[in-house]
Amino acid sequence: MVYRKASSHSGTTPAPVQNLREEVTTQYEQRQSGDGRAKQRRWCVLQLLSAMKSGLRDTFLEADARHGQLKVLNGWAPSARVGAA
Repeated sequence: MVYRKASSHSGTTPAPVQNLREEVTTQYEQRQSGDGRAKQRRWCVLQLLSAMKSGLRDTFLEADARHGQLKVLNGWAPSARVGAA
């Protein structure tokens, strides 16, 4: 799979999102051409989506772990709550 660098006009759009946008746009533009590479391009889009999903999941898990560590460092734990047995 070839990853393209996001174009300069993409602003703050992350490169994977820009790559996905370009792939989908290309597929849309070539939808009537009967291009034999259509299946390969669809597979590329699926791989980009999968990579983005994996990256989002990793980001969420890291943020959740940091949040849990901050709770412990700040003295908040389920057993430390007011009214806890």
